[in-house]
Amino acid sequence: MNAARFGVMKNNQDNASHEAGRNNDTMKCYQDFSVRRLVSIAILLALPVPITASWADNFTTSVQVNATQTWNDAIWEPGFVTATSGNTYEVLGGSVIWNPPLGFLETFPGDSLTLDPGSKLIVTGLGNKILSFPGVDGNPGLILNGGWLRTVQETSNQVYRIAGSISVTSRSVIQNLPGIGGITITAQLSGSGGLMLLSGSLSNLLSIVSTNNPYSGPWTVSHRSYLRAVGVGSLGTGNIAVVDGAVFEVDYDIQTPGALRLLGNNSLMVLHQNCQFSAVTINGVTLAPGTYTYNNLLAQFPGNFAVGGSGSITVPAVSSASVPPPVTSPGYYVDYVGGSDSNVGTNPASAWQHCPGDPAATGVAG
Repeated sequence: MNAARFGVMKNNQDNASHEAGRNNDTMKCYQDFSVRRLVSIAILLALPVPITASWADNFTTSVQVNATQTWNDAIWEPGFVTATSGNTYEVLGGSVIWNPPLGFLETFPGDSLTLDPGSKLIVTGLGNKILSFPGVDGNPGLILNGGWLRTVQETSNQVYRIAGSISVTSRSVIQNLPGIGGITITAQLSGSGGLMLLSGSLSNLLSIVSTNNPYSGPWTVSHRSYLRAVGVGSLGTGNIAVVDGAVFEVDYDIQTPGALRLLGNNSLMVLHQNCQFSAVTINGVTLAPGTYTYNNLLAQFPGNFAVGGSGSITVPAVSSASVPPPVTSPGYYVDYVGGSDSNVGTNPASAWQHCPGDPAATGVAG
């Protein structure tokens, strides 16, 4: 083999060796890149990923529900499903639901329950039952949007307790039927809608035990009803109207921008604290600014203050620039012919057919 040929062969071998080395380097780089990519993917998968909560769905019911069905049953639409956490629930006008009657403590399973105008939640059960509406993230668990919170008529003298948080967004009704010990509200009250108390007996108290409630709506205590404010600040800042034959009692030294009206000559206040209201009207007489002791009030209005009382009522002096607006009490309407007991009752077009608590009334004098 001559030298020239040997040189060509050697060059070819060198080139082949160089190409093989370069291919090996390329493969090694590719393998390294693949390993790094897999490691990166693994790290990304291991990192915590924020989870975005979905919006709660709102379910409604529009059927008349009898005593064998409760808010735990499949009455909620769409789909006729049961109530679960993460969703809100609304009782449409004219509908009636019941709480489960057997347990001592019943907590509403959804995030909130709304009672629309004319709808009712019937409170039932034995053994001084507690209904709880805790709400979620600081939101109210029970929303009274014109609905009724009503007890079932019982023969036992028990007290129903409402816990959690309640928002009153529209004029609503709390009704104590005869035969029970009453309703005690330990829930926080908020909102600006009015609350009307209906009862069949002065022995059925509505007691407000929660304190410092951010509630600004007006109170109306109807005939044969008894409102007792126990917790400090429990009534909020709204006006208070007590009709003839009703009783109002406050267990703390209330100082409120709201006004007090004892509307009849038998609208009774159980006075034993030092109370201050922005304005006071008793049986048509408006009190001038000043402080009135219990004895003064009893002497002037003997039918409006319970015997054995104490304390005083103060009406602060106000400048002409800060005179409060006229105090009005909510009106309700009854139409024995064209009304319906499922209506809200706050105007002639939506009048009740019967006076609450008297379903047998006919409008004919007997």
